[in-house]
Amino acid sequence: MSSIRNFEPVVLSEENTIDPQLPPATTGGDEGEIKIEELAVDAAKDAAKEKIDEKVEEKLIEVADAKANKMMEKKEQASEDAKVVQEEKEEEQASEDAKEKAERLTKNAEEVKTWPQGYQDWMMNTLKKEGGVTELAEALVAHHSNKEKAKEGALFPGIADELKQEIIQVLVGGDFGDRCKSKFSCFK
Repeated sequence: MSSIRNFEPVVLSEENTIDPQLPPATTGGDEGEIKIEELAVDAAKDAAKEKIDEKVEEKLIEVADAKANKMMEKKEQASEDAKVVQEEKEEEQASEDAKEKAERLTKNAEEVKTWPQGYQDWMMNTLKKEGGVTELAEALVAHHSNKEKAKEGALFPGIADELKQEIIQVLVGGDFGDRCKSKFSCFK
């Protein structure tokens, strides 16, 4: 006898037929018991098939989740790569901006002879000092990046501190000092 799912064999009589398509069981015969066992085995097979189907579905979901996670990782990596490229472009642009702004500031400083005499004297005395070119570059960048001086002709009011430092580096590392000194006869 089978103990699958705790099925107990039932002896059917002609009056106690479970399935009308089954032949009536006879008392004392094994046919009814065999039929019931077959039904129990079929039910167990169906239950096992359902469990297998559930496991297959779980595995499919697991595989789909893994693929989705990989796709998200690739998307995140692509997004990070795009950010790096954008940052590199911004740095390159900032470098070009620093050079462009340094040139504008240098050209403005070359017009020193049109400035009030007090500013001309300040510039000449600053250039005479040791480290004067750096001091002049810092002062002019501070003046021309001041938001409050926008109405007074500031060349680039409100720029970021990082860009200010880059402009100063370009000025000090370039020909800014020589070009400014060339405007004063005491340096010739």
